[in-house]
Amino acid sequence: MVPHPTTRCSSSPHGRRVSRARTFLPRHDDVPPSGDAADRARTGRAAPPRPDPPSKPAAAKIARPVPLRESVFEALLELIISGSLRPGRHLAESELAEMLGVSRQPIREALQLLSGEGWVDLFPGHGAFVHALTAKEADQLLAVRTLLEAEAARLAARNHTEEEPAQPPPSRRRRRRAPASFGS
Repeated sequence: MVPHPTTRCSSSPHGRRVSRARTFLPRHDDVPPSGDAADRARTGRAAPPRPDPPSKPAAAKIARPVPLRESVFEALLELIISGSLRPGRHLAESELAEMLGVSRQPIREALQLLSGEGWVDLFPGHGAFVHALTAKEADQLLAVRTLLEAEAARLAARNHTEEEPAQPPPSRRRRRRAPASFGS
């Protein structure tokens, strides 16, 4: 083994050589041979067979727990989407914390996340409110939906084959019918 080369120490007043680390680097001729022949030469018998390298794990990775703020975010988003929290409703942190059984801090963090995605409006000094669509936003959403549906219809017509039914499945036809009370 050869000691690591020393380096000049810039902080030394005379620039003396000072060894900064006591590590040793192996030289090529210092490395012992390895393998069955080397084992037989050293011990007089063959080394036991080495185990195969581990293959891919049989079990899936363990899921990490989701941070509480993300769980609260998902719960509040579900309440907004389902209509349990109506547009324009004031979201009091203490009410939400009691409803979900958590402290107010994850509620605050979830409201910040919801505000960043446009689901909640935050007004300093007034609190958080479920976002209510304006007429302009509704027009923009309708325009995007119209474009998406037109593109979907174009792609469906282009990829249509004779084997596929010409009409949508019955479950979709039922959803598109107007209620019996509509128009009466």
